[in-house]
Amino acid sequence: MSGEVKPIVTPAVTIAQQNVGCPGDEMSFTATSTDAVPGSIYQWQINHVNTSESNSTFTSSSLSAGDVLTCIISISSPCCVPGKSSDFVIQTNVAPVVSFSSDDVTIKKGESITLNPVLPAGVFVYNWSPSSSLNDGAVSNPVASPTQTPATL
Repeated sequence: MSGEVKPIVTPAVTIAQQNVGCPGDEMSFTATSTDAVPGSIYQWQINHVNTSESNSTFTSSSLSAGDVLTCIISISSPCCVPGKSSDFVIQTNVAPVVSFSSDDVTIKKGESITLNPVLPAGVFVYNWSPSSSLNDGAVSNPVASPTQTPATL
């Protein structure tokens, strides 16, 4: 009896985070393996609990900083055992704390004021809310012109 002895293969799996967002943002991850073949089965886990996702890409908007993501890949081959990625610790951006250096200001209907927030370093994107009374809700120092008195900005 002669035959070829095939070694047992354990697929190596790596996870890459496609985007870093803030808590609550949709984040995507991709599992890759040089051993993957069509029909490979992916089992994603959050904090070592199985999810319902079975593709090479995992997307979620319920992850928090410090959560642990893992992926197990199974390949249909008689000489293959499932491979598991290393723990991938979720990273998220932290929402900045915005403050104002002065006390509350009352703005009368028809008047306007330039908002001058105290912002932490590294803030490059602005999204003021509500923005209906602002000249531009996407700048660091918008001009507020409320249409009602009193106005809360």
